[in-house]
Amino acid sequence: MSWSRALWLLLLSILGSIVSTGLSPLTQLPLPDLALLTALYAGLTSRHSGGALAAQRDASALGMLALGAAIGYATDLVEGTPHGLRALGMAILLLLLHRVAGQLLVGGWPAQGAVAALAMLLFRLLLTVIMLIADGERALLWSGLRGLPMQLLLTVGVAPLVLSVLSRIDARLWSKTTRPGLRT
Repeated sequence: MSWSRALWLLLLSILGSIVSTGLSPLTQLPLPDLALLTALYAGLTSRHSGGALAAQRDASALGMLALGAAIGYATDLVEGTPHGLRALGMAILLLLLHRVAGQLLVGGWPAQGAVAALAMLLFRLLLTVIMLIADGERALLWSGLRGLPMQLLLTVGVAPLVLSVLSRIDARLWSKTTRPGLRT
């Protein structure tokens, strides 16, 4: 993954986080996690093998770990979560996505929604485990998980659209070829 593409994805995730945080006082519903969907897109489009053209798109495990930490830390700053919480969770999630991206072929809106749901559940589980290890206060954890079902449904509903828009932006800016891991 090139530096410019990683920086662009980071900026898009920050923009998504700002939009989610800015709209949250206007609604009682939890909003979709747009930064998570941007990280999901980055993880799904990273590859380990390919020709010379694909080698430009490939990202190392360390690069994906750094991108996940940067996206997570930026969303920590924007959303007001404890510094480093989402950074660690997003870094681990992107590292896992990078490892399985070569075996996944996500085609169609239902599959994209299902992968987004799985990624969201895994991410929230990671955050819960990190908070439990770091803080140990279980009452706070359960109050944070109250809005998870609605946020999960909204994220699944928005995921195909967000992934499609990211794919179109990515194709226009960096490549005219489609990537084998994400079909839109």
